[in-house]
Amino acid sequence: MIKKSQRIFTYVSVMCIAMIVMLSQAYAFDKPINIPNQHSTSYWPMSPTYGSTDKINPSSLEEPLYKRSKKVWPDLPYTDTDINVKTLKGLVWMMKFMNTDKHLKGNENNYLTMLGTMYSSARDPYFRRMALEEGRQVASKLMSDDFTSRYGNDVDALLDYLSLFNRLDIMNQELQELTFKTLSEKKQNIIETVNQQKRTTIDGDELYDTMLVTYYITNIKKYFPHVRLLDDLPDLRDFMEILTAYKYHLEDEKNVDFSTLSSDDVDTIMDDLYNITHVIFVVCDYSSYSVPKKYFQREISYMLKYYDLICSKYHHDPDLLTEVVYVLSLMGYPKDCDIIKKGWITILDSQREDGSWKAYDVDEDASDTDKNYDIFHATWVAVDMLVEPVILGIAPFYEPLTKSLENYANAYKMRKNIKTQ
Repeated sequence: MIKKSQRIFTYVSVMCIAMIVMLSQAYAFDKPINIPNQHSTSYWPMSPTYGSTDKINPSSLEEPLYKRSKKVWPDLPYTDTDINVKTLKGLVWMMKFMNTDKHLKGNENNYLTMLGTMYSSARDPYFRRMALEEGRQVASKLMSDDFTSRYGNDVDALLDYLSLFNRLDIMNQELQELTFKTLSEKKQNIIETVNQQKRTTIDGDELYDTMLVTYYITNIKKYFPHVRLLDDLPDLRDFMEILTAYKYHLEDEKNVDFSTLSSDDVDTIMDDLYNITHVIFVVCDYSSYSVPKKYFQREISYMLKYYDLICSKYHHDPDLLTEVVYVLSLMGYPKDCDIIKKGWITILDSQREDGSWKAYDVDEDASDTDKNYDIFHATWVAVDMLVEPVILGIAPFYEPLTKSLENYANAYKMRKNIKTQ
């Protein structure tokens, strides 16, 4: 009888221990990102919010920010510490630039996109901490600055902001209610627009706009799976259908001579390259996931075809060069690959003393909001590339999208086989 009781006690004890282990693992998986304590002032070398100096002394930076300093690859004249300092200087420049009201107004969504990407993806806790603090301040300012009258009827902007707030783990009931209310009113129009685009030829601007809207909806479906309003709204799966039928400019031309291209040709190619980088970004949930190369052989081929055009005298575009290099990295190209190395060296060598990167081809006739965005974007993409991201996995961030990506890859493979026959 005693032995039987001991066996029962042992069995119950083992089961309890197993349950505790399972619960602790589940908690560890779901718990928020570990951010350094706000009061650990010695950890902060500088910040426009917490300090008054712009100078950064790499030797004063504490662990774990610069645990070791080594060459990223043998023939690159920068150590990982050099790169982190450059990244930090660029981030601080952006924070100071956007903290000017006239620069921030109208550009809140772009700034929050950068901060959200850094908070959710950056490996380094220092960058994440700065991004989170700044993101919360910008979000608070945005919501208190007559938000409803500015965006209450703009469903694209509302979807954008709710998606961005999700990335920054900011819960705002007012924004949620306003978004779902407006979305219910505009829902049928969104569905009809996307269905129409599946049946007709669209241009690059329409492709870009639809990509973003379907990404925002995809993101919100992930965060609010219980909201039935979202069930039959188009998401990135629908966008992949539209992209299958879309034809990139001069995609099928062979041995293109850049010197013979018209300015319209160049502009259209640049727009397509820009759209391609953002297709990869949204499928990666802006740097959180890597994406297998097999899904985007078509886009890789196009980027490689016109890579030298970005770097040439016919169209020098360091912003786009950085984005192309970054998305190739997200698809698994190693740092010692020549095309990746070329982009990194170009961007590392061209940082200015104040931490920024020069914006090229700024349209002086554009609005102040657009000009400020162009100036900000040049540094944003450089910092985004240099921050080492934490990759959560290689699957698409929205699991139902996997089948659509496979269909997209297969459709390109079939077209390619037909052309070669």
